[in-house]
Amino acid sequence: MALTPLSGRDMPASGDLDRLVDDVWSRINGGINGRWPPWGLPVLATQGKEGPSARVLALRAVEPAVRTFLFHCDARSEKVDEINTDARVSVVFWDPADGIEARFRGTAVVHRQEDETHAAWQGVSRLRRLASRTAKPPGAVLDAAARLDALPQASYTDGYEHFAVIHVEVTRLDWLWVGAEDLRRASFAWNGSAWAGAWTVP
Repeated sequence: MALTPLSGRDMPASGDLDRLVDDVWSRINGGINGRWPPWGLPVLATQGKEGPSARVLALRAVEPAVRTFLFHCDARSEKVDEINTDARVSVVFWDPADGIEARFRGTAVVHRQEDETHAAWQGVSRLRRLASRTAKPPGAVLDAAARLDALPQASYTDGYEHFAVIHVEVTRLDWLWVGAEDLRRASFAWNGSAWAGAWTVP
């Protein structure tokens, strides 16, 4: 079966590996604008009891200088238990317009009821507060579909008790570009002071 060529895409202008990494961080930083472009909605993958587990999460903050991502979540969710059991995670971004995949690997830490979570809680959305106040945890079975604001709410908390911040520090990056008739790939590892990279076979 012949594959249908993808729409035309030009190779990113720079062939310089250092500039390529800077471009990725710039795209991610630009994705945190509340409109949820591809660079603001990565996939966070963890290791669950039954194997790999992945989900899309809204990126809340990024600090390229220290190679970190920050996410908000419900402390009762399965991903929290998975991270506490095995801190190794992957964060994957896919930009369909430019045909760029950026796949990071690193370790995650879950923060609860600390200075970092308290500060983050002050700016969370109404939706996040509602989700954190549900009496039942994420994934609990319902009798029927229901609006979030119609679910029973826990009377003992304003939601903060169930709020968590996931802090991910990355040390590896796999970059892939998908063109109409070409593929390019590069891999990078943090050596303690800089990203060391090489072009690799796609």
